[in-house]
Amino acid sequence: SSTTSLFEVINRTKTAMGSRRLSDWMMQPLTDINIINQRLDAVSELISNWQVLEKLRAVFLEIRDLERLISKITTLRASPKDIRMLADSIAHFSIIKEHLGNFKSSLFTRMYDEFETLPDLYQLLDAAISEDAPLRVSDGGVFKNGYNQKLDELRSIANNSYDHLLRLEANEKEKSGIGSLKIKYNSVFGYFIEVTKAHLDKVPDYFERRQTLANAERFVTDELKKFESEVLTSKARQLDLEKDLFNDLRDRLLDYVPQIEKSASVIAALDVIQSLASIASEKNYARPVFNNEGCLQINE
Repeated sequence: SSTTSLFEVINRTKTAMGSRRLSDWMMQPLTDINIINQRLDAVSELISNWQVLEKLRAVFLEIRDLERLISKITTLRASPKDIRMLADSIAHFSIIKEHLGNFKSSLFTRMYDEFETLPDLYQLLDAAISEDAPLRVSDGGVFKNGYNQKLDELRSIANNSYDHLLRLEANEKEKSGIGSLKIKYNSVFGYFIEVTKAHLDKVPDYFERRQTLANAERFVTDELKKFESEVLTSKARQLDLEKDLFNDLRDRLLDYVPQIEKSASVIAALDVIQSLASIASEKNYARPVFNNEGCLQINE
């Protein structure tokens, strides 16, 4: 069964990328003694830095499948949730780089040089995408408040429409001197100002008559019409704007793909090294010495 394969026995990787990389390395064994020893030097160094090994294993649990996310980004299929997962993974990059900086062996030094922590990308994505980003842009709520001024305005129109109305009503009462004036809504006429018959003589010129009732008249103003269209369209405009903003962000992400790929590749290799170090410590494996003579010698 699969649980008794060599891969299953030695796989202690913590990320999907590491797991695939271990499989790749096993399918394509090294034949160059120098490169083999570079890998084994790294494994040895990790074994003797047990605390860093444990910390790396903990951090790797927070890292999503970046390679899969990259392929979604490059094919423009990444969802808001995907991009939030990317940001949350990049959040841990600086600590990984810090751990890499503690090592001396050549493989780790190379990884350290290649690994990009992408702080500017993290800042961009973290400021943009909501913590609980939806799967689809059409669900709305993709972006955090403060990311885009126009979006914030549209949201506040939708969220504060009641407050807006109260302010409008107070303004009209003050301007016209009609204390009993009320702004109301119904599905046929939308928003309107209702003035009782007793106060019709105070109605200002800019009030536009909509409907006459037995004991009152209903009016609209340009400001009220504008408010109504803003409220009704703000939701639709919000979604359209979020779509545009999201497509822009996804396009901007494309510029970062080569850097994300580099760092993802380092994480995959580092995960394999920590996996080998973990299993070697746990099982007390000895480091082999390689030769080109083709002879195999096993002691004890």
